[in-house]
Amino acid sequence: MKINVKLITSFLGIVLIGGLTGYVAFTGINDVFIIFDIIADETTPELLLLGEIESLSHVLQLNAINYVLLVQSSATSQRSQEEIEEFNKTNLKLVGTIIELKKLEEEEGEKAEGLEEKDIKELEEEFLQQIIGLKAKLQFASLTLIGEINGETDSPKILAMIDEIEIAQEELNEVIETRIEQEKQELERRNTLADEITSNASDFIVIVSLVGVIFVACLGIFVSKTISKPISKLQNATNEILNGNLSISLDIKGSDEMSSLSNSFNKMTTFISKSQDKIQCQLLELTLLDKQKDDFLSMLSHELRTPLVPINGICEILLDKDSEISQEQRELIQSINSNSSRLGVLIDKLLLIQKLELGKYNYDVKNINVKEIMHEIYSDNFTIMSKRQIEFTNSTKDDNVIYGDKNSIHLIFSNLINNSLDFLPKENPRIEIGTESLVGKTVFFVKDNGSGIATEHQEKIFKKFYQSDLSFTRKHGGFGIGLAICKKLVTEMSGTMWVESQEGKGASFYFTIKNGDKN
Repeated sequence: MKINVKLITSFLGIVLIGGLTGYVAFTGINDVFIIFDIIADETTPELLLLGEIESLSHVLQLNAINYVLLVQSSATSQRSQEEIEEFNKTNLKLVGTIIELKKLEEEEGEKAEGLEEKDIKELEEEFLQQIIGLKAKLQFASLTLIGEINGETDSPKILAMIDEIEIAQEELNEVIETRIEQEKQELERRNTLADEITSNASDFIVIVSLVGVIFVACLGIFVSKTISKPISKLQNATNEILNGNLSISLDIKGSDEMSSLSNSFNKMTTFISKSQDKIQCQLLELTLLDKQKDDFLSMLSHELRTPLVPINGICEILLDKDSEISQEQRELIQSINSNSSRLGVLIDKLLLIQKLELGKYNYDVKNINVKEIMHEIYSDNFTIMSKRQIEFTNSTKDDNVIYGDKNSIHLIFSNLINNSLDFLPKENPRIEIGTESLVGKTVFFVKDNGSGIATEHQEKIFKKFYQSDLSFTRKHGGFGIGLAICKKLVTEMSGTMWVESQEGKGASFYFTIKNGDKN
């Protein structure tokens, strides 16, 4: 199953369970309200009607007795007539109330059909018949009493009728009170039933909610495991690869995206493993080639330097014999001596760059006074500058202390100055050396008024064997390793090196060395 299908299914399951729980809760609460409404609708009106019947029957009795009393007191016929009218009104109200009660009982009897309660309808009809019969008895006795009064209010017959009215009234009251008591008991029974239903509904809602929560939790755990477990495996496998274990493989079964990702991951690790093996082989080959190159350079440097020593020695001996050689021969010998010396310098540079790259160069890092070392560099180069009529100045004014290797700094300045010498103009050549102070470090510089360096070459001239002019007719020689040596030495002393130049306006080389402790 796809991951998106799992997520959608989980979401729909949660929505379904939530909806079902809400529906059950709503239905249960609604049923409780309906039960209470039924209790109120069915019980309260009947109790009210029974109370009204009881009250009207008393009024009817009183109307009849009042009529007798009015006759006994020789009251006017008008008052007696009013009492008769009041009796008739009460009688009509009583009849209407009984009819209303009858309708209500009939409706309740219809609602009771189909219930397990036994003979509810028959009991209601029997009660109505009792009410109607007793009402008729009371009404008949009252009407008879009124009709029999012809001025003989004290006759035994009249007194017997009054007793009969009172007996009928008492019977009616007894039936009504019994019915009221039954209705109260029924109301209490229904309230108890409603409480039970409410309690059951609450329990059912709680159970359904708990089942829903458990189902959602189980569904969430299942979906989480089906997604998080493969991701955890993938993370662990990735960490294994980071630790160099390329033999790791994922085994995630299924038909979802994680299974496809597992297969792709295994293919990737296989590819990386093969690529790494290939790279290792190539690295071994390159290491071997690099060693062969270093061995070759070492051997070449040694073999080239070996014949240079006697060549320079012979040239010096021949140059000392002023009278035995001609001027032309002298110039040739000087050329041989100069070129052999130049070749010796190039060999020294090759050996030096080899030591730097192999990490075999020995640094003697210590505190160095800036003014003192700059004076030494100026003095070392002053003679050759004077011979070549080059304006050479030292603008160092700082008395800082730097922390570096003295021989390396001499070598850097030697390369930079020699580099400037190759590009100086014939007229008014100038070279300036000096320093500038910055926070925590000192900037050294070599400036000249030579031909300058094109912008596109300024970043590349510090690379080993880089030549800005590769033509066979170039004016300046060299292998292109002097600046590479300078850059390497500065970097090893935790400094930086750069050049600022415009073509035709000279070049300024800068490098930084961190300050040391003056104390």
